Amino acid sequence: MHPFIKQRLFDSSKTRKQMAAEYNMGVVTFWRKLNKEKIEIPSGLITRKWQQVIYERFGYPRGLSKRDFE
Repeated sequence: MHPFIKQRLFDSSKTRKQMAAEYNMGVVTFWRKLNKEKIEIPSGLITRKWQQVIYERFGYPRGLSKRDFE
């Protein structure tokens, strides 16, 4: 993937459905996992900051790494 396109993807907010899909699970399962880990994200879209919190707790999905958020 071109670095510019990759960066645009990381700069954008995501829905819970998009985040759940990255972990190959449904939205309800994703929500339960967030609750189990005591991650209380604000309503609305998931910002890059909260994405990083989730990725650090659940592990980075294929194609992403911690370096992408530095």
